[in-house]
Amino acid sequence: MVRDAIESGCDGIVLSIIYPTAFENVIDQAQTRGIPMVAFNVNARGTEDGKITRVCRDVYTAGRVLASAVYGHIRPMSTVLVTLHSKGISLENDVGRDGYFCAGFDLSPRIIKFVKEGIVFCTIDQQPYIQGFYPVVQLTHTCRFGLKPADIDSGATLITRENIDVAAGLCDEGYR
Repeated sequence: MVRDAIESGCDGIVLSIIYPTAFENVIDQAQTRGIPMVAFNVNARGTEDGKITRVCRDVYTAGRVLASAVYGHIRPMSTVLVTLHSKGISLENDVGRDGYFCAGFDLSPRIIKFVKEGIVFCTIDQQPYIQGFYPVVQLTHTCRFGLKPADIDSGATLITRENIDVAAGLCDEGYR
């Protein structure tokens, strides 16, 4: 699909790059043709080479925010499970049991429900509205005015039971 867009002469490309090398060829092709690109949500390849800018949360900062929030709540000698949307891991069946402590990333209707119920202690809001909106604005400014896209950190807002109702309302309105 991205190759087709490049071949058709598109004006800009927005990608979610979850694997560091998966899009290298198309990124090089787009750069050769002068097509600006912005990574949204995830840019696993980083931005050091200047080929592509990003609108996503800084994963290291988000990790530090999350670690600081949960540090005092995990008992010494606990076993900690870190997972990336793994198959077979179920909040309802696994994490909700006694002895499990859960915190993570993203807001979804299920995660909102689990934060409200105390099954999930906290989560990091990645602000998908910002991650979707600003790449389009940046590419529009590039095409109309020649302005180069810039990296934007969409933040690492900690969502807990204390502020979940505000976040849930913004999700319902399409802003999160």
